[in-house]
Amino acid sequence: MASMGLNLEEQKAVDRFRKEVAEPSMTKLVILDFWAEWCGPCKALTPLLEKIAAEYAEKGVVLAKVNVDENQFIASQ
Repeated sequence: MASMGLNLEEQKAVDRFRKEVAEPSMTKLVILDFWAEWCGPCKALTPLLEKIAAEYAEKGVVLAKVNVDENQFIASQ
């Protein structure tokens, strides 16, 4: 893959996002949750998202979570 002007950490983040979110979304429904430890609404929404993903897992629904503090580059995109 060409670097597209990204540094090594950004390239790793893009590759991880592609592998964990983009590629699975080609064959499954991926619920993408951008969250942060300090975010109250995020904490309130998490149990609901996890419940929905678990209930529909047999139908190919997957919950992918992106911690915005640990993945600032992806979150900013």
